[in-house]
Amino acid sequence: QRAMDIGMTRIAIRKATPEIPSMLHQPAMPSALGLRNLHRFVRPILVAVPLLGLLLGWAAYLAGAGQWSGSIWAAATIPVL
Repeated sequence: QRAMDIGMTRIAIRKATPEIPSMLHQPAMPSALGLRNLHRFVRPILVAVPLLGLLLGWAAYLAGAGQWSGSIWAAATIPVL
């Protein structure tokens, strides 16, 4: 609602469209800001998990548990796919 001065009289100007309650005006799709924040959260995890898997698999191989290294590498790669 805005007010407009005309001489000594103040006139209120209302919007032609009614206000829509915020509960009814929820977008059907997630907002771009929400997706951007999700991407910022998930991206480091998608880098760290395979890196950690490669390091743990390599350590298992060097420790003589080579039968576990392939499984560790595969499990660490799945989140990226």
